[in-house]
Amino acid sequence: MSLDTDWQVIQTAAAGLAPQGLNDPIQAFRVRRIDSTVLVDLSGLRLAPGAGLANLGQLPAWAAPVLPHQYFWVNDSPTSLHASVCAVFVGKTLYWTGQVAEGRIVVNRPESLRGGFEFTTTTAFPRDLLPAPGKPKQKEHRWMP
Repeated sequence: MSLDTDWQVIQTAAAGLAPQGLNDPIQAFRVRRIDSTVLVDLSGLRLAPGAGLANLGQLPAWAAPVLPHQYFWVNDSPTSLHASVCAVFVGKTLYWTGQVAEGRIVVNRPESLRGGFEFTTTTAFPRDLLPAPGKPKQKEHRWMP
């Protein structure tokens, strides 16, 4: 039996994200841990216009990567294939760092992100996120992009 936290929603208002409009929901990304594998879904995060690094938010302590500084390829549009580069810094802060456009690295932020990445962790598994004994885990009937 594998240990699974299911998808945990992490709300964020980091400096690199687009400002929240009056009717906009609070921005969020999702994190899931299955045994020692952590999945991060950044789909739907809207970045602030401009150039340079964009802070995306903080990972929970139970999702700290083995390597505290890592880079990952992420989709940034429905038609791109891993055009953006995101990073984990000091094992907890997520950043958008750059984008490949026409074979070059550019620092103009895309409008939003459409993908995610995975890594390995060795932190203790969060027992409080396991379903209660005797209570079946509910299935999420939602299509994930």
